[in-house]
Amino acid sequence: MDRTHTETFALTGPAGPRLEQLGPIDWAAWGEAADQLGRELAGAADLDRRIHHFYLPVWWFCLARLRAAQSRPLVVGLQAPQGAGKTTLGSHLLSLLAASGLTAVTVSADDFYLTREEQLRLAADHPGNPYLEHRGYPGTHDVALGARIIAALRT
Repeated sequence: MDRTHTETFALTGPAGPRLEQLGPIDWAAWGEAADQLGRELAGAADLDRRIHHFYLPVWWFCLARLRAAQSRPLVVGLQAPQGAGKTTLGSHLLSLLAASGLTAVTVSADDFYLTREEQLRLAADHPGNPYLEHRGYPGTHDVALGARIIAALRT
């Protein structure tokens, strides 16, 4: 995709109107990041839209927030339903941020499920509640552990 088409295409996506509000867009860096994602996602369906309307706007948002941050580290949260692609997006963001010379980590709610023993005890304490029989539902995470890990990462 040539640069003029890339800019037009990116700015007509769902995040387009907000992108320029984040500050001037470095289209050369955008193009390099798009090329990187093109290699990483080769063969994926709807590749241009995925790159220019989803991954790169989130990357650019992270860079803008980092530029505006009063302190480091910057913590950015992603929220979406199970299976929406949060882990995949996080993985590609790590790669893009590293290519931008930044260090980043991802932390997932999946990292904080109760242990198997705790999960069984929770289910036994609430017989008949199908939402507490298996991991993944609200109440099946070790929220205190998650909070401690995020707090440690912020220092």
